[in-house]
Amino acid sequence: MLVSDQHRLIFGRWSRPAFAVIVCALGVWCLALWTSTRTYQAAHPRSEDRRRTGTLLDLAMFLWGAGYLAATLDGATNASQVFTINLFGSSTPITIVLYWASLGCLLAAAVVRLPHVHRRWHNLGLLLATLGTLAWLGEGVVRAKVLIAPETQGFPTYSGAAWERRYVRLNREGFRDAEHTLAPPPGGRRLLLIGDSFGFGIGIRRTEERVGELVGRAMTERTRAPWEVINACHPDRNTIEETAVLDSTLAYRPDWVLLLYVFNDIDYLYPVTERTVLTEAPVTLWQRLHPMRVLFRNSFLFQELYVRFRALRWAHRSQPAYDPYADNALLQRHLKDLERFVARAEHAGARAAIVPFDPTVAASAASRGRYEVFAAAASAAGLPVWRADTTFFGKSLEALRVNALDGHPNELANRLVAEQVVRRFAEAVDRQPAYGTMHARRARPSRGHVPV
Repeated sequence: MLVSDQHRLIFGRWSRPAFAVIVCALGVWCLALWTSTRTYQAAHPRSEDRRRTGTLLDLAMFLWGAGYLAATLDGATNASQVFTINLFGSSTPITIVLYWASLGCLLAAAVVRLPHVHRRWHNLGLLLATLGTLAWLGEGVVRAKVLIAPETQGFPTYSGAAWERRYVRLNREGFRDAEHTLAPPPGGRRLLLIGDSFGFGIGIRRTEERVGELVGRAMTERTRAPWEVINACHPDRNTIEETAVLDSTLAYRPDWVLLLYVFNDIDYLYPVTERTVLTEAPVTLWQRLHPMRVLFRNSFLFQELYVRFRALRWAHRSQPAYDPYADNALLQRHLKDLERFVARAEHAGARAAIVPFDPTVAASAASRGRYEVFAAAASAAGLPVWRADTTFFGKSLEALRVNALDGHPNELANRLVAEQVVRRFAEAVDRQPAYGTMHARRARPSRGHVPV
């Protein structure tokens, strides 16, 4: 699709003259289509039912095309959805409605033709029409729910995408944070927070309720000096990727680097996060045409049923046969990568700490055991681990997660961890060199080498 080289005033893509040309071309095309359709209908008269069916099909195609155009204008990458057999799924609000209306027209066209079905298949056709109508109504209810009250569901769904669209704003670096200057604020300190979806705040509407911001406010009150928090968290990141994020953000010259550690950060060594044909980009033709994938991409109702069935399956799931944290050789490799993370932060003149964040320790003995193994091994390796598991003891898991479908930590869980971190932070800052001395030392050229 055409994109103007400059002066992109219309939808951020086209200049006014280019947009006028596009509108005129569409007008000419619509006029030609209407004229040819009238000519064909005059030459080929049809019965009343055929005319109704044709009108409904034309309307369905028009609504679908309007929705597709709206989705493409909303994001250029949406134009490729048809190549992944995604014909009726979208996170663009107007497109969600237009696609549902298009489905309704297709269903109505099928119902209009129902009386002409052979008597032998009439009952089957009536059953299919009834089921189709119920499915269409259910689809409409779920789509309305997504538009009115979207929520995260612990899985990549259109509801989660609509929630992010409503509550998430990214800065120029692609982080859910305010804009920051490279130069530190005079008289203040900087905290760089690295992590994945827990630090990003999936399910948390107000960024002020996240761990980083809570710690920053508390430290400002305690030290009576401003603490600026730079949140460089992004969902679905492992330790290797988080180290790369650290390298790209050290230019902000943080005083402290806090790694908000989650127990799928070892995913690059052993797959912990569930990855299926529903979520991953298709590689083969079969993956592209997989029935479950096609249904999941096109139907909001199917997504709603799937995530609820998934939640029930996970609730009754036994412990996995293999725990990567119980494999000492694998854990030691992982700890070496965490050591590199800490070394790079310290080489840049910052102090670093690792905060393991796992609300499931409140309800799972296996999670508590895993937490204990990791914390003990990390401490033995000399890593600065700040434990935050005991803060969840005595709490129910339901009180700590975003909702029944999404296990991400909610505002309460973030607040509890922040309180633990602030205690450790206050102790560490009291032992830290004065701000002016520390930055004067950092300003001198480094004679060392960057750890690799």
